[in-house]
Amino acid sequence: MPPNVYKVKRIRTSNKRVQAGATTIPYVDLSAPGVAAAVADACRSVGFFRATNHGVPARVAEALEARAMAFFALPTQEKLDMSGVARPMGYGSKSIGSNGDIGWLEYLLLSVSANTVKVSSLPPSLRAALEEYTAAVREVCGRVLELIAEDLGVDQSLMRAMVVGWEGSDELVRVNHYPPCSLLPLVDCGVTGFGEHTDPQIISVLSSNRNGGLADQAPGTADLELITV
Repeated sequence: MPPNVYKVKRIRTSNKRVQAGATTIPYVDLSAPGVAAAVADACRSVGFFRATNHGVPARVAEALEARAMAFFALPTQEKLDMSGVARPMGYGSKSIGSNGDIGWLEYLLLSVSANTVKVSSLPPSLRAALEEYTAAVREVCGRVLELIAEDLGVDQSLMRAMVVGWEGSDELVRVNHYPPCSLLPLVDCGVTGFGEHTDPQIISVLSSNRNGGLADQAPGTADLELITV
């Protein structure tokens, strides 16, 4: 995916039958006139949109990806020594959360406060890249919430404060790495990288490095319609 395209999501879950859908994810230019209406329409109709002209420099995302890939290339014990076992924060591999969920991935899940990643033992270059990235994405979140507030006719500063400057806010950064399945292409091993879930935060922003497979649940459908992102 181009580095100037970010995905903003809201995911719902259901136990109903899964089917492929024709709904598409809209693009929203955050620098365009009248963008508040476009953001609100996307949130109401799909709950997920691709943001362009969001203001996050490509070099910031590229630097984080490079530093993260260098970290994931380290031996497992070194990664654990630096970040600790995910409980839930830290380094995780295959095991996701405390409910026994399994995925074909490894990841870093970290808490962020006042632009500071709360794991001082990470490599300095990775920590610096994480802090610069989260600061830039925080501004995107604040901007999107301001636009939602504008369309709703409510206080924009209050909405923005939920992600920018709110003391004690639950702010997390997750970096996922999906290693190749050792069985492919010999057989279709049908692995799931990160399974069905609902993010608990008020807003989620995703940046993809062209890995496929992400899907969103379409709202208002009789069955569980999945939209390819």
